[in-house]
Amino acid sequence: MVDSIRQRIISAMDTRFKTILTTGGYVTNIGQHVFWWKSSPLQLSDLPGMNCKDRTSEKAPGCGIYENSLPVEIEASVSGSASPEDIRKILADFEKCVGVDETWGGLALATDIDGDDISVEQNENKIGLARVMMTIEYRTARFDAYTQA
Repeated sequence: MVDSIRQRIISAMDTRFKTILTTGGYVTNIGQHVFWWKSSPLQLSDLPGMNCKDRTSEKAPGCGIYENSLPVEIEASVSGSASPEDIRKILADFEKCVGVDETWGGLALATDIDGDDISVEQNENKIGLARVMMTIEYRTARFDAYTQA
């Protein structure tokens, strides 16, 4: 069965995010643990890791097309004594990863990183957290989410 354009973009993102490894030219290994819609918090064994969620999309109708705007939220976590510094490295790696091809193999028109938020929790372990919001703009045929326009 053919996947919708939205699903194909999410699949391309998942594949690319998993390349964020030091062996792939990045500074961190957050690509070792990439989750989508993980319902429970990331455990220490999942760190460094990211939990990604595609949010409510918007459609603007055009002549025979929909202009789709898809927000995606990425929550990244890392543990350790240098976690604020490490989370900044993860943010830099994430930006580099998106910049490889912001069209996700020609499926999207553009991807914008809308911003990020960093925090640190100190309970039993020091955990650095970052939330990144991005928006993917893409077109589909009107009333046909499987056909790119």
